Amino acid sequence: MKYWETKEGKEIPYKKLTDLHLYLILKWIERTAEKGMLIQVGGGSDVDDMWYDEDEIEGLEVMEKFDYKGLRAEAKKRKLNLKKQPVILPPKKFIKK
Repeated sequence: MKYWETKEGKEIPYKKLTDLHLYLILKWIERTAEKGMLIQVGGGSDVDDMWYDEDEIEGLEVMEKFDYKGLRAEAKKRKLNLKKQPVILPPKKFIKK
């Protein structure tokens, strides 16, 4: 099962993403692919073992890193219109009659 990992580290299966969240993720990937992003990694257990590396990626590399194709497939399965942001209505209990 494919999932989206939030910046907090929470894993959300694609099928459990709301339409709005899925839409916003896809738009973020598109913007990031266009402008590029810096990937930073590092680690080590003590001062003598520390390491650091960084790499700038853009375009298809960004789309592949964030599984743009898989997320688009989920949007297509839902027949989500990606030209227009989904409207999210509040739960019925909050709507006055």
